[in-house]
Amino acid sequence: MLKSTKKINSAFSSIEALIATSVLVVGLLTIISLFPFILRLNKQAEFYSMASALARAKVEQLAIMPYDQLTPGIIEPRARLDPNPGDPFYIFERQSTITLIDGNLANSQTDVGLKKIETIVFWPDRGGQEASLNITSIKAQK
Repeated sequence: MLKSTKKINSAFSSIEALIATSVLVVGLLTIISLFPFILRLNKQAEFYSMASALARAKVEQLAIMPYDQLTPGIIEPRARLDPNPGDPFYIFERQSTITLIDGNLANSQTDVGLKKIETIVFWPDRGGQEASLNITSIKAQK
């Protein structure tokens, strides 16, 4: 009777080991399959961070200019930031505009002492879709 009990216990241990190994393999395969997704998200975050820095830099450059030198209209037409395809900024395009606004922040035809500085940065997102980031600031006449 001892031999049959020993066989059942060793068979049960083999089944446990097989199940544990299967669970481990499934878990590892799931984690490995997430790597491309995580890398894509990381690249998107990198592009968004770069676009944010590029937009903020232009808005700050325009915001320190004297109010009278900010002529309404397109200040920087949409164009690539770097013509060299090997440069990391090649994929980014930027456009900056100045708009007259009124006290309610609505576009205005007359200058009441407020101008809106707006910069949009564009870049290709995954799948070739266009992504953009818009940063706006308001300059008041002193």
